[in-house]
Amino acid sequence: MLLRDIERFDLALDELSMHSLIAACADAGDAQAARDLLKRITAGGLAEGVRVSIVHCGQLCKALMAGGDIDAAVEILDTMSERWQIFPTERLCAFVISQCTKSGSLERGRQVHEMMKARHVAIGVYASAALIGMYSKCGYLGEARQVFDDCLLRMGQNCQDVGVWTAMLSAYAAHGRGVDALSFFDEMTQGCGVTPDEFALQAILSVCANLQDLRRGEDIHKRFIGDDVGYVNQRLVAALVHMYR
Repeated sequence: MLLRDIERFDLALDELSMHSLIAACADAGDAQAARDLLKRITAGGLAEGVRVSIVHCGQLCKALMAGGDIDAAVEILDTMSERWQIFPTERLCAFVISQCTKSGSLERGRQVHEMMKARHVAIGVYASAALIGMYSKCGYLGEARQVFDDCLLRMGQNCQDVGVWTAMLSAYAAHGRGVDALSFFDEMTQGCGVTPDEFALQAILSVCANLQDLRRGEDIHKRFIGDDVGYVNQRLVAALVHMYR
């Protein structure tokens, strides 16, 4: 209603109205309203001195993707530097990539990846984990591993971020590469000293169950979970039950 009135009377958006409208679009996941608002902003519908921020871009992307408009969200990332002299952040790119993964839009996810490299946007642990998940889900395990190796090269071989390691471990598990997953888990925990989180443990226990490798599963249970698993995470209980049955 407010946006229609603004368009009807051709009113320029001040800082407060722009921020409120964009936030409302994001909260409601209203892609059509976000598209209408974006059209007005890019057509010069802002009051003098009002500038679009990285927060506004993120909220517009959120609204567009909630409505299934991945193309428009990626376009914002790809053009925001030219439009508003704003460079996308790693976390915003990682968020868009994760949404591309959920929708199965490998082409758009690749576009974001290439854009990050071309614009020298940092591809740290957040974006790397998102890219590993995307390439793995879309069937490109080799590219997922390349992203992981590139991340370690940038961060150093002693990278302790469990999220990146878990993403790659889960990729091996999802592709039925159980032996590789076990070897990778050893590299992660023994070679680099990374403590596995609940998601890594779920993945590796599933691998042990599929390989019927009870000895390895029992060792992982003893070393990383212990006897009070019920107080830690019920999902780990389910993973253990699946392995032992």
